[in-house]
Amino acid sequence: MKELLKSRPGLIITVVGVGGCGCNTINMLHENNLASSVNLIAVNTDLAVLNHVAVDSKILIGENLTNGYG
Repeated sequence: MKELLKSRPGLIITVVGVGGCGCNTINMLHENNLASSVNLIAVNTDLAVLNHVAVDSKILIGENLTNGYG
């Protein structure tokens, strides 16, 4: 992904991580310093998982159904 961003400077990439594995992927991308050039969004039903994701864009889904407990 880093090579792609270097070769196309105007390119805008958004990665949406859904669920536990998706949120882990978002954290990995953030730790590899891609957050400054890629939009990272985490989506989960578990509020505790979202609290451990290092990005600002987080979406809690199913809040009325699960009360944030996944």
